[in-house]
Amino acid sequence: MEAILKINGQIKNYPKDILNLESLLLYAQRDWIGEDEIVVAVKVDDRIFSEQYEHQASEVDLRKVKEVELIKQTQAEFAKEFLKQAPDYLTKIERGFRSAANFIRDNEKESTGYYLLGKSLEALSAFKVHLDRVERTININQPPKKKEDLWQRFNLVADEIIKAQRQKDRLTIASALEDGMISFLRDWKEMLRQSL
Repeated sequence: MEAILKINGQIKNYPKDILNLESLLLYAQRDWIGEDEIVVAVKVDDRIFSEQYEHQASEVDLRKVKEVELIKQTQAEFAKEFLKQAPDYLTKIERGFRSAANFIRDNEKESTGYYLLGKSLEALSAFKVHLDRVERTININQPPKKKEDLWQRFNLVADEIIKAQRQKDRLTIASALEDGMISFLRDWKEMLRQSL
């Protein structure tokens, strides 16, 4: 049996010698996905497919699959959609920092708090990298001074946290997260909302 390939709902034919999902994705990328487009979802038999490890798609045998569907968007469409959702992402990151602060204050759960702090910082970093790409894609006009001031505040909070860590002052770390980091995230959300 040969899997049916759909791209944004349209059935596409592909060479019979393509036997796994990774090869199909590479073929589709080369032949049907434009330079200004990206694949935003891959469905295998109506279920979202996302690799858990590199080249996992090569293990998906197309002879055992009924349908593969690719959803593509232009980079600009994807960027605009991301911007609409950006404040919600920041709210989730904010919750992570708030939870980290609460756990860090609790002597028995302090290690969990530091773990959450690390994860929240990773999420914030990934979000910032992605947002920078989005801003370049669709040319967002945010006042440079306002953006610079915002990131200066972040740097001050980060410096305060680092200094408190060196002194092993977990209460100052928790306060910096609640007072500085959460305020920074809220202002960032507002700035993003205004740019829409």
